[in-house]
Amino acid sequence: MVKMTRAASVTALVGLALGIATLVASPARAIGTSDQAASILYWPKVVYDGTTDTLIRLSNVDTSAPTQAHCYYIDANSHCSNNPTQICDPQRNECGAGSCVPGWMEIDFDVVLTFEQPLAWNASRGIRRAELPLVPGKPPLLGGACNETGFPCGFSYPGCTCNFGQTNVGTGVPPVPEVPFVGALECIQYAPPQGSTPARPDNQAGAKNKLIGQATFLATPGGLPVDAASYNATGLRFRGVEAGVPGNELRLDDVQYDSCPTVLVLDHLFDNAIIGGGNVTDLTLVPCGNNFAAQIPGSVTAQFLVFNEFEQRFSTTRAVPCFLESQLSLLDTTNPTRSIFSFQVAGTWAGQTRIRPVGTADTGRGLTGAAWMRTNIGSAAYNLHQNGNPAFVNGLRPDIITLP
Repeated sequence: MVKMTRAASVTALVGLALGIATLVASPARAIGTSDQAASILYWPKVVYDGTTDTLIRLSNVDTSAPTQAHCYYIDANSHCSNNPTQICDPQRNECGAGSCVPGWMEIDFDVVLTFEQPLAWNASRGIRRAELPLVPGKPPLLGGACNETGFPCGFSYPGCTCNFGQTNVGTGVPPVPEVPFVGALECIQYAPPQGSTPARPDNQAGAKNKLIGQATFLATPGGLPVDAASYNATGLRFRGVEAGVPGNELRLDDVQYDSCPTVLVLDHLFDNAIIGGGNVTDLTLVPCGNNFAAQIPGSVTAQFLVFNEFEQRFSTTRAVPCFLESQLSLLDTTNPTRSIFSFQVAGTWAGQTRIRPVGTADTGRGLTGAAWMRTNIGSAAYNLHQNGNPAFVNGLRPDIITLP
C-alpha cells in the first residue's frame, strides 16, 4: 500500500504540471508517435549504475508474420583525457589535471521477434540464448490469438494452433558495455533474411509498421525494487517508398519515414518546487539522425524557451553533440538555485519548456527526448509532446540515418 501511495503522489504531481501548463496542439500527420506501431524506435535514455537498471521491452504487433529489429546501443559516457578508462561527469571536476571528454560509441545487435511477441531484457545483462522463448530444443507455444496463454503445443485449447517454424534464433542482446552506463537505444525494423537475400531495412512497398517499445527505470538500492518509472519509446513510421534514396539511408522526411518535430514541448514542475520533496527533473535529448556507417553522431543545438504560470519567459541554449543528459536546473548554470528552471527563480510551481532544435549537420537537426522527475518519495518518467512538421518548412535538410 505504501508503494501505491507514493506512486500515486508522484503521478498526481506530474498531472498537476501537465494541467497547469498550456499545451500546443500537434499536426495530425508526419511527426513521430509514442503509442502506435512504428518502424524506427528511439529510447532516449537507458541507464545502469548498479542501483538503477533499465528494463527494455520491444514488441512485434504483427498478427501473422515475424520481424527483425537491428538495434544500436549508444554509449554516451564521458572519459578522462588522462585516464581513458575513468568515466566522468562533464559537469564536475573529476579528472584532476585532465579534462572530461564526451564520448560516443555504438554497439549493434539484432532482435528476432515472432508474430505478436513481446521480448524484454535488463540493460545490465541483455538476453542470453538459454533465456530466449523460442529456440531449437524448446517446445513451440500456441500461436496466433492464443499467444497469451503460454501453453506448449499439445495442450488442449479450442481454436488454437501451434506456431511451428517461429523462432527467436538470431537474437543476441549484449549487456551495456560500461558501469555506470548512460546512453540511448535505437532500433530499426528489418525484413528477416529469406534464402540468399540478407536482412535489410523493411521499407519496401507494402511494408507494415510492426514495432512498439517501452523502458522502465528500476531503482533497486539494497537489491529490492522500490521504485519504477516508465516511458514509451518514440516511434517513426514508414510512410512509403521514396525514389533516389540509397539503400543504406533512411530519410526522416515525411515521405519515406515520419519526420522528427520542429519543437519538443516539456511540461514540468520547476526543480525544488515541492517543499520537502526535493523534486528534480532530468531531461535527455538525442539527435534523430546518425551516421552509423562513418561513426559520425548527430549534432544539434537545442534552444530552450521557458514559461512560468504567469507566462513570463526565460531562455537558454545547449549543444547536443550526440547526447544530452542533465538535471533541468543544471542546463544553464552550475548553481541550480540560480537556474531559470528552479522554483526560486521561476516563482511558480509548474511551467512549460519549448525546445527548438537548430543546426546544419549532414545528419539533420531533429531531436527526440524523454524526462524523468524524481522526488524523495518516488519518480515518474514521461515522453515529450511534439509540435511542428519540418516537411512544411522550406530549406530544412531532413534527418538521415546512414547504416553500415
